[in-house]
Amino acid sequence: MTLSGEFPNSGISPHTEQLLRYVFSEIPPGQNLSQSRFSDDQISSEVDELNDTGIDGPFYPWKTYFSPKNGDWILDTETIAKHWCVTLQETHPVEIVDFETMTESPGSYRVTIKSGKRGNFEFLLFFDSESLLKASPKLSESTFLVGFILPATDDDRDGVFSWFEMLESDFWDELVGLIIQHQRPPDQTVCELGSPAIERNYDGVKDSFRAFGKSADYEVKEQPQLIRNIQRADEELPLEKIDFAIEIDAQTHLTACDCENTGANTFHSHLVEDGTLMPPEKNNNASKIVKNSHDKVRKYNSYVNEIESSGTFVRLIGVLLTLGALPALNGILQLINANQQDPIQDFYVIIGIVLLTIGIGLLLYTIWPLIQLRRFSWD
Repeated sequence: MTLSGEFPNSGISPHTEQLLRYVFSEIPPGQNLSQSRFSDDQISSEVDELNDTGIDGPFYPWKTYFSPKNGDWILDTETIAKHWCVTLQETHPVEIVDFETMTESPGSYRVTIKSGKRGNFEFLLFFDSESLLKASPKLSESTFLVGFILPATDDDRDGVFSWFEMLESDFWDELVGLIIQHQRPPDQTVCELGSPAIERNYDGVKDSFRAFGKSADYEVKEQPQLIRNIQRADEELPLEKIDFAIEIDAQTHLTACDCENTGANTFHSHLVEDGTLMPPEKNNNASKIVKNSHDKVRKYNSYVNEIESSGTFVRLIGVLLTLGALPALNGILQLINANQQDPIQDFYVIIGIVLLTIGIGLLLYTIWPLIQLRRFSWD
């Protein structure tokens, strides 16, 4: 959602940030916010000192962030959280798409943001240190913790941030770096490196991938390391592992590689859009190329597997031919020479012919995958 209505027009000014940092630092860890009261004189005195420093702001009177209680003031956490959201959106290339109170942790908030092609991130905002310590960040799911009242000892877990460090101009680059470190880059698998196709003809598998790109009228780049769009993704993608890339357009490239960043032993593809790695499934043209290549490899592997599993049939064919072919031929020759009918002999001849027919049928069934494999082309 675009912040409007219940959200303020401006975020937290540098002046107000310093005031809030002072107020939060005055609250002992573990103390309930409703018990943390501030007098009018205490806050006004701190505001006067900040005014003398020449710090920009405030955008709103200090009382905007507090609620009156028995002649004193307590922090209004929801208002602070919403102003923090606006500031985050003003400072970084993000959009707040959802804001809700956490039912499992009253006084805490769940904020969902969208950051371009990086997708959605979730920030859990805590206004007490105990709840912060009990919660766990989930970096693989892009879920991070934000503390407004920090524990007595530093919480150095990855994915846990103080509310004010997230408002610094270079924070987003730090967060993206953390995501890259803990999340595997998106990919789409062509086949396992241990599959028959790879073991017998790895170059053929790559040629097939190229062919599907060319058939879609895309250019194959044999030196992808020189492409600026791919170079911009070098933090997530080991450029030396890329064999080639299919250029869908100037800012969209489908790579072919067997890097280990995916955590799986596969020949696979990454999609680079505007210098950012994206799931190939998100692009219909890219996904179709990978799927076609995958299907072709699967067909090749099925032929190989059928041939390798045909040993039992070969032995059965030998038995049937031995039991059927030789007696059948012998019986026919005897009938021709004797020029007479023998019901018992006829019966054995018929059985032999049936067995011979079955044996020939099994033989054809067995060699058919071999014929298909010999006719198979990776082009």
